[in-house]
Amino acid sequence: MADLPRPVRRYFEAVLEPGQRPVRSVRLTQCGEFRPGGVDDPWKPMTATQDYSVDPPGFVWDARVEIAPFLPVRVVDAYESGRGSLRAHLLSTIPVASSDPGPELNEGELLRYLGEAVWFPTALLPDAGVEWTAVDEGSARATIRDGETTASLVFHLDDEGLVKRVTAAERYRQEDGDYAPWTGHFGEYERRDGMALPSKAAVEWNLSEGDCQYWRARLESVDYRY
Repeated sequence: MADLPRPVRRYFEAVLEPGQRPVRSVRLTQCGEFRPGGVDDPWKPMTATQDYSVDPPGFVWDARVEIAPFLPVRVVDAYESGRGSLRAHLLSTIPVASSDPGPELNEGELLRYLGEAVWFPTALLPDAGVEWTAVDEGSARATIRDGETTASLVFHLDDEGLVKRVTAAERYRQEDGDYAPWTGHFGEYERRDGMALPSKAAVEWNLSEGDCQYWRARLESVDYRY
C-alpha cells in the first residue's frame, strides 16, 4: 500500500477496514431508470440484478426495463471469459438489439467492470491486477488487463478520499460506431461488510452537443462471497 500514489492510498484508507477480506464474487440488485434513446426520450423504470467475479474479472447485468406499461424489455449486458456481449429482448423472447464480441465491445465492457468495482473495492487493489498511476492530488488512473483486452479509467476523489466520478477520454459508443468521452458518477456512500461503497450511481456520454445521461440507479442489496 505504501508504494501506491497518494490519492489511491487515501481512497483505500477511506473505504477499507484493516484486515478486509478480498471479495471473490458479488451479487447486487439495483432499482432506477434507463433512457436508451437520448436526452429527448423519457426515463423508463428499471430493475436489475448483477453478478460479478474478480478472478477472472467479469459480470452479467440482467435488467428489466419497462418501456411502456406491461411491456418490459430484458437487457443482458455481460463480460465473460474476456468477451463482451449485449442482448435485449421484448417480453423476454423477441430480440430487439444485440452486439457480438469484438475488440471495441470487449474493452468497453471491461471498462464498465473497472468503474463498477467501487461496489467491491478490494478488486481495485494491486493484488487483483489493477495498476495505478497518479494524475494529480485528487485523481489517479487505474488500468486493468485481461488477456488481450486493456481498460483504463481516471478515478476522481472528493475531500474524504471517496470516488465521486470516473472518466474515460474514449469509450466505444455502439449507437454511432464511434468513440466518445464517458463519465460515471457515484455518491451517498454507506458501509456494508466493512467497506464503504456508493449507494447511488449514474452514467453519461459527454458528447459535443452536451452530456447525455442514460442510466441512474440506487443500490438495493449486496451479497459478497469471500
